[in-house]
Amino acid sequence: MTTAVVGALLHYLGVIKLSSSKDQQDRKDYTDIDLLHKIAQTAHCIAQGKVGSGFDVSSAVYGSQRYVRFSPEVISSVQVFSTYPFNVSCVLGKKCFNYVVLLTLQVAAQALPAPEVISDILNGNWDHERTEFSLPPLMTLLLGEPGTGGSSTPSMVGAVKKWQKFDPQKSLDTWRRLSHGLLLNITTLSLQFMQIEPESQTKLLDATLNLEGVLLAGVPGARGFDAVFAVTLGDSSSNVTKTWSSLNVLALL
Repeated sequence: MTTAVVGALLHYLGVIKLSSSKDQQDRKDYTDIDLLHKIAQTAHCIAQGKVGSGFDVSSAVYGSQRYVRFSPEVISSVQVFSTYPFNVSCVLGKKCFNYVVLLTLQVAAQALPAPEVISDILNGNWDHERTEFSLPPLMTLLLGEPGTGGSSTPSMVGAVKKWQKFDPQKSLDTWRRLSHGLLLNITTLSLQFMQIEPESQTKLLDATLNLEGVLLAGVPGARGFDAVFAVTLGDSSSNVTKTWSSLNVLALL
C-alpha cells in the first residue's frame, strides 16, 4: 500500500511518469521507478519505525526478484520527526511543477532541513541488489487474503524479541535448528507473546496442502494473520481457488 500511495502521488504531481509494467520493461528505463523505490522504502521505514527487509516494497516496485537489502545507513538522516515546507521541484530537479508541499519527515537529531535530508536519501549509496526471478514452467504462485485484518510487523518483531529475552536458551536452540535447515512445527513459536502461525492459518494451510497438485503453502513475511500463499503444479491452481473461496479466502493471484 505504501508503494501504491507514493507512486500515485509522485505520478499525479508529475515527479515521475508511470506506465504499464510491459511498457516500462520495454523502455528499459528505470529512472522513474528507481526514484519511486527510494522514496517508498524511506516512507515504509518511517511508518514501521525501523529498517526492515524492504523486500515487499522492492517487489511492489519491480516485480518478482531475488533481493538483497540496502545498507540502513543510506537513510540514516531520517530519525526524528520534524515538519518542514519546501519546494519539491528544487529537491527533485523537476520543472513540471512548482508545488510547495508540507511534508512530515523524520530528520536527524541535528534538525537538518528537509530538502537536505531528501537530497541525502535520493543521492545516497543505495547498494541493494535485485535480480529478475520467475517460477519454472507449469508452476503457479497463488496469494490468498483471509480477510482477518492482517498483523502489525513491528508488533510481531517486538514479540519475538520479548520471547528471546523470556526464554533465551529455547530461542537460541530454535534459531540454530532453523539455520541448519531443520523443519520445525512453527506453531511451537506461537507462545503467549505472539502468534507466528495462528491456529486458523494452520488449518487453512493444512487444507491447502492436502489438495492435489499443491507443492507448498505458507504464511509469508512476518507471518501472523496476513496473507497465505501456495505454489501449485499444472492446472491445479483452480482447485486451490475453489477451496479458498469456500473458506472465505480471496485468491488475489
